Amino acid sequence: MPDLNMAGYTVYWCQGSQNDFTCDTDLEWQTLPASARNVTIALPANDTYFEYLFGMSAETTDASSGIVWSTCVYEDGKVSAPPRIKIKERYSHSLKISLEKPSCAESRGYITGYNVLYCRLNKEGNCDGT
Repeated sequence: MPDLNMAGYTVYWCQGSQNDFTCDTDLEWQTLPASARNVTIALPANDTYFEYLFGMSAETTDASSGIVWSTCVYEDGKVSAPPRIKIKERYSHSLKISLEKPSCAESRGYITGYNVLYCRLNKEGNCDGT
């Protein structure tokens, strides 16, 4: 049975296409200790993250997961597009809705939660408190 003691992680990146996950430049990488929870990769100033592929592998003392390529990349400190709101059911005094998160192309920031505000409408259609 393999040893499951985590030795660390490796983050990989290259310029390439997310259509087929093929690198157009040399593959670069950075190894991280098992205790790592984040990493900052400095890209050349004139490049955008859309031109890059990012992947990660987990290593134990005697095995590797292999590279798993990310299908969605987020920029630190960026704000995401708002979710699409779909009305599922309408009742006389309420609605049942669903929130659809934005696609990767629409979302540059990682969504950690939503603030939902609501109010009762009066007969004129104006907010009548919360």
